[in-house]
Amino acid sequence: MVRVIEFSDVLEAVRKLAREAPEPHGLRERVEASGLLVRLGNRGDFEGRVVAVDSAFPKTPVYLLGYALSLVAVAIVSAGEGGFSKRVKSWLLAERLGELDQDYVAGFARLRERLEAVASARGARAVLLDGELVPRSGRSPVWREVEGASRRLLDLVDAGVCVAGVLKRSYSASLASRLGFEFSDRVLASFTLQRGEAIVAEHSSRLLHARGCFEALYKPPRGLPAAVRVELCCPGGREEAVGFLSWLARETGASGLPWMIDLVDSLAKKEASKASAVEALLLSNLARLGLQHLGYSANPQESMRRGRGSRQ
Repeated sequence: MVRVIEFSDVLEAVRKLAREAPEPHGLRERVEASGLLVRLGNRGDFEGRVVAVDSAFPKTPVYLLGYALSLVAVAIVSAGEGGFSKRVKSWLLAERLGELDQDYVAGFARLRERLEAVASARGARAVLLDGELVPRSGRSPVWREVEGASRRLLDLVDAGVCVAGVLKRSYSASLASRLGFEFSDRVLASFTLQRGEAIVAEHSSRLLHARGCFEALYKPPRGLPAAVRVELCCPGGREEAVGFLSWLARETGASGLPWMIDLVDSLAKKEASKASAVEALLLSNLARLGLQHLGYSANPQESMRRGRGSRQ
């Protein structure tokens, strides 16, 4: 439900919201009593090759000579047995004489992300995604392919591979509501956990629960103290999932996230930013020819308006 706060003083409006923030008193005791609290780092070492995958694309397309253009980049990093490697793959998406639907671009990015993860999993102990294992579907038909690719990703568990997704931005309240709280899981975990601790529970999603997956929040031993949300599916069940979670916590970088997630995120975004460089170069060349009116950038607000209109 949307809160509407009329105000003349923005500081007072913020204070109103702050007064409604959850009180930390007593939360720790309730979490401990739930039996979901885990102390990481005491479950043995998680050894083997880990593959991390992420995708990125520009916020708006580029329009040129009757085409709407976008770029999708997928970064793949492998570390562990066999050494370290990184690579980036990219795809140019072009729509002739029309709009390039950003929902399609987002779905295509998720699809390629999962296909590359499955293709890179041979010989790996774990595959790590930046984001949800099974993303929410959009309106474009490509999301049906994303659903199928997500199931193939989960099938890796049957082949002995742990599959996990790290959610940098999570608004879920499934764990908190399970414990009787009315605020987000991340707020609950950030309030109650000490560094190196986690809350681990069977996944609330019907599909992921049926595959024996878990949802967890852990407070990293270093970096930002905010809790990190992870979805985990491991062939060894809860014990192996906690072992992999302990490995992720130990591999934390300055951001509080596993360094492999930070790396694939930066690699994919750097590649996707080439769309802006292509745009600038094309517009510059057109300007030299006096044809700058043939190429132009999309207005983000206008693109959003058109996107909302197409959903109605």
